Amino acid sequence: VIEEEKLQENCAVVGDYFLKQLASIDSPLIGDVRGKGLMIGVEFIDENGKPLPVDRVGNIFEGVK
Repeated sequence: VIEEEKLQENCAVVGDYFLKQLASIDSPLIGDVRGKGLMIGVEFIDENGKPLPVDRVGNIFEGVK
């Protein structure tokens, strides 16, 4: 199934697109975006460039649901 439906290739294509879209977001809260395939990480930072506490990151995710 993985080979027949080309799931790995699709993951790479969709992941590259998603990564580029995330990296293009101009926000003072985003410090870095990195990943491979659909395994992507976004670093959220405060106004001093330090990582946001987990509870504040959780609030961001709750706000975009």
